[in-house]
Amino acid sequence: MSPTLRHRVGSKARAIVSGVVSPRFDAVEVELGQVGQRLAAVEETLARSEIEIAALRQQVDECLDFLRIQHAIVRDAFEVAKPLLGRQEQ
Repeated sequence: MSPTLRHRVGSKARAIVSGVVSPRFDAVEVELGQVGQRLAAVEETLARSEIEIAALRQQVDECLDFLRIQHAIVRDAFEVAKPLLGRQEQ
């Protein structure tokens, strides 16, 4: 086989191989881009969730503080009322 013919066959073979391989690489690149976008969306969702969880924790802490105050008030009121209730029974 002459060098010119070998070169032309080699060029044609490279073109065929590159035509077959290139779309696959392009498809992989597109898929990787989509995966990257999905990961970014997941990260954004996680960040929002962390903010919402922090807000919920603060609300729970405020509710617990309110309940502690209410408990103390009821306990104090009961301590005041307990002697009065004992007198009524006598």
